[in-house]
Amino acid sequence: ELKDAQSKCEGELKTANASVTEIQGKHDALVKENESLKQTAQFFFDAAVKKSQGADTPEKMQAAITAFEVVTSRFPGDPLAEVAGERIGVLQEGIEANNKRLAGAQKELRKLIAACRSYSKKARAMDGGGMRFVGPNQTMDLNLAMAHSRRQDAVSRKATVAKEKAEKLLKSDPDPDPDGSLAKEVDECDD
Repeated sequence: ELKDAQSKCEGELKTANASVTEIQGKHDALVKENESLKQTAQFFFDAAVKKSQGADTPEKMQAAITAFEVVTSRFPGDPLAEVAGERIGVLQEGIEANNKRLAGAQKELRKLIAACRSYSKKARAMDGGGMRFVGPNQTMDLNLAMAHSRRQDAVSRKATVAKEKAEKLLKSDPDPDPDGSLAKEVDECDD
């Protein structure tokens, strides 16, 4: 009798397991169908809007453009495709503006490096130039030496100011020196 009961329970367990497997399969199919139903133009548009909301770098802007392009390519007849196209244009303008700011900052940085180098070279060339000995005793002309030293200091200060401005510009946004090569030139401009 116990074996019969055990057998009966095992049979019911197999039937229950089969039912669970069948129900799980139906559940998985419904989840998949639900996901495909969610994939509307609005679904993709909302995802693209989320990406565009924090897009403050060219890379993030490009990722948002790619997301909006999904809307325009998968749902070309949907009204949201037109809006997505407009958003793509705005993001592309943002990338172009960022690139212009970057190019301007790099140009200014190169100008400051050139000025720093030029003034540093001029200051080094002035070393010892104010020494002049006059008279029968060959005494140094202190007035001339002091005037020369002040001129040399002024030129050195110009090199320092150019370097400081370049260092400040290196810390700006967008970063004008993504590979670090200009920072090295700034560091060495007054050597």
